[in-house]
Amino acid sequence: MINFLKALYQLFSSVIPESYLEMNSSKSVVYPYLTYSYDSREDERFVDEFTISVDVFDDRGKSFVRIEQVCFDLKKALSYHEVLTDEFLMRIYFVRQNPIPTGSNILQRRNMEFSIKIDWRN
Repeated sequence: MINFLKALYQLFSSVIPESYLEMNSSKSVVYPYLTYSYDSREDERFVDEFTISVDVFDDRGKSFVRIEQVCFDLKKALSYHEVLTDEFLMRIYFVRQNPIPTGSNILQRRNMEFSIKIDWRN
């Protein structure tokens, strides 16, 4: 399971270096950044399905272009992506993207959802 979380972090941080599990724990905030969380269920024997919820945050700036580009880059990098290790086969699918109102003139947020199937090899 730890190797799965490491692989997931590597994928996110390859698109956005400021990637955090659950919450941004950095002392100084660098935009854009993302946080992600997961829940899981057993799909069948030796196969788990994870729902990954990703929140992308950015400084509103002058437009929505940068946050939309980040979301596009995440979708492009992760959709139909597969990772094969000695421990598991991970397959990633894009599910949805939604704008989330922040009530702030400074901060903008998008929520993305991915589904991941893990075929455990051991």
